Amino acid sequence: MAKEVRLTVPDDVAEVIAGKDDPAAFVTEAVRRLMVGDVARTQLREAGFTITDQDMAEAQAEVDRLHAQITPEARAKAAELYAEVMRMRAGVHG
Repeated sequence: MAKEVRLTVPDDVAEVIAGKDDPAAFVTEAVRRLMVGDVARTQLREAGFTITDQDMAEAQAEVDRLHAQITPEARAKAAELYAEVMRMRAGVHG
């Protein structure tokens, strides 16, 4: 079941959404990701952990820092290894 919703968003957000092949699917996926995060935060809070927006920002900064350290050579090697694993899963050797 689906429901039509009319929204007003900032220009920069509208540009991103309008640039997608399937804007509705893009927005749906983005909202569902947020929903998953909300559920996780609720579960963690119920277990006695509190994660603040500051904690999330620091974690994201660390992830960004680590991603920036990945060299093009390492990315290429990872892609080769991934392709090899996919071939092996498909039963293709060589």
